Amino acid sequence: MKGKTVVADASTLIGLSRIEQLVLLRDLYGEIVIPQSVYDEVVTESRHGSERIKAAKYLKVEKVSDSKGVELLGWSGLWSDIAKEG
Repeated sequence: MKGKTVVADASTLIGLSRIEQLVLLRDLYGEIVIPQSVYDEVVTESRHGSERIKAAKYLKVEKVSDSKGVELLGWSGLWSDIAKEG
C-alpha cells in the first residue's frame, strides 16, 4: 500500500500511539497527512501518546479547507485498504 497518502484522525493516532504501534501507518502507507485541527486536538491538549506523534517525522500536518470532506475521504480509503488486506 505504500505510495498512498492517508488522512488520519485523532482517534486513530491516539489509539495506535497508546499501544506503541503508530509506525503501522507509516509501514502501510508511507505518508500520513494530519489536518491541523487533528494535530491541535492530539498534541496541544497533551493527549496520551502525543510525544510519539510529535516525534513521528512521517506525519505531515496540513491546513485543510474542507475538513469534513477530508475526514470522509480518509476513512473511506483507510477502511477500503484494510478490507483488501483482511
